[in-house]
Amino acid sequence: MSQYEYEILEELIQRLEKTPRLSKEEENKRYKKFSKNVTERMINEGIARGVAADDHQMYNQSEESFKAHLKTTDNDLNEQISIFNFGLDRWFEYGETHPPYFPYRIAIILSKRKELEKENRFLAAYCRHFKFRVGTTDQQITNRAI
Repeated sequence: MSQYEYEILEELIQRLEKTPRLSKEEENKRYKKFSKNVTERMINEGIARGVAADDHQMYNQSEESFKAHLKTTDNDLNEQISIFNFGLDRWFEYGETHPPYFPYRIAIILSKRKELEKENRFLAAYCRHFKFRVGTTDQQITNRAI
């Protein structure tokens, strides 16, 4: 693992360890406000949801380009952390859930690199916030942590 990767991973883990968890009520309150603003922008400006919500740039491209991006960055720890951090920013500010694909890929990459201590810390910190999410990938993340 490069020094840069080590540093950004450590920052991510500490962020998850130290940032207060959102209560369900706070999550709903933030998301309701966010969703209302996005809907108003879509209606008033006649723009797509992804543009109105200021989604990550990779979501505002063709499906073919999106899939190619995922494929070429699948084992790029820097990119996976960057995209997950983008999702975390939106989670903590707007209560908008992030795709579990990126934290799952982080865990897989760490496992492949035999960075088991880092993987365990990352998974524990992740589950501190998101262990009750429902979905196949979310369940895979929780099972890895267990």
